[in-house]
This record gives sequence, structure tokens and C-alpha cells, in this order.
Amino acid sequence: MLKIIGLIFVSSAVSFGGILMSESIREGTRQRSALLNLLYFIKSNIALGSLPLHEIYCRFEDKTLEEIGFIREMRKHTPDSLYRAFENTKGIKLTEKEKADYFSFASQIGRTGSVENEETLCLRYIEILGKVAESENSKDENRAKLFRRLGPVLGLFLAVILI
Repeated sequence: MLKIIGLIFVSSAVSFGGILMSESIREGTRQRSALLNLLYFIKSNIALGSLPLHEIYCRFEDKTLEEIGFIREMRKHTPDSLYRAFENTKGIKLTEKEKADYFSFASQIGRTGSVENEETLCLRYIEILGKVAESENSKDENRAKLFRRLGPVLGLFLAVILI
């Protein structure tokens, strides 16, 4: 009886490990979506009100980015607060290419001096990062499915071996 309970615990632990890995992978997808929403938000606020960037950053709300401290970093009233947010936030799950593209955007935004140029810059990076995000999200979704399915299978396999 004790052996069966142990097998159930081992099998369950490995199964839940797979599910947790799957959720960790999906966090990257949620972050990509939130960061693209930030770019759309910046673009629309530049077009509508020509607000200073620090005011635009203060108005942006997103639970996913709030949890990793990105919003807090971004709201510091420095000229390069968006760049510093990308640099100082440890929980961002992006590829090196995505990080480089966001760093490039963050270093250019607010420096052109023209509303039209700022809008064009936003649109260009929305297009670039949207394509990269789409590709990475599909890879992440496949990996997440793999872990979600592999966890229970490995749990059962381990239980059979231990019998």
C-alpha cells in the first residue's frame, strides 16, 4: 500500500513539473503580447496627444509587466527610462534578437523631435517585433504542448519502472 502511494506521489510530481514548465514557457508569450501592446499604446498616445514619453509610460497598465517590475522601472522619470526598464528587469523572457530590437527602439524613441517621425518609428518596430513575436510564440506554444504532454507520460513511465 505504501509503495502505491509513493508511486502516485512520484507520478504526480513529475506530471506537475511538466505543467509548470509549460506555464513558464507560456509566460514569454504573455510578455511579448504585453510589450507589443506597450508599443501600440505609445504610438496611439503620440498620435493623439503628443504627450511627453514619461506621461505615456505612467498611463500604461499591464499586469504581466507589473509582476516582473518592468512598469516600475519604466515609470522612473528619466529620459531613457524605457531603455533602463529593458536593461534592469530580470524576468523578461525574450530572445536575444527581441531584446536587441527593443533596446534599439528604446534608444531611439523620443529623440526625433517630430510626432510623425515618432509614429513612423513605432510602426516600424511594431511590424518588426510583431513578426518576431509571432514566430517565437508558435515555437513556444509547441514547446509548451510538449512539456504539458510529456510530464504525465514520464510520470507514468517512472511509476512503471519503480514497480
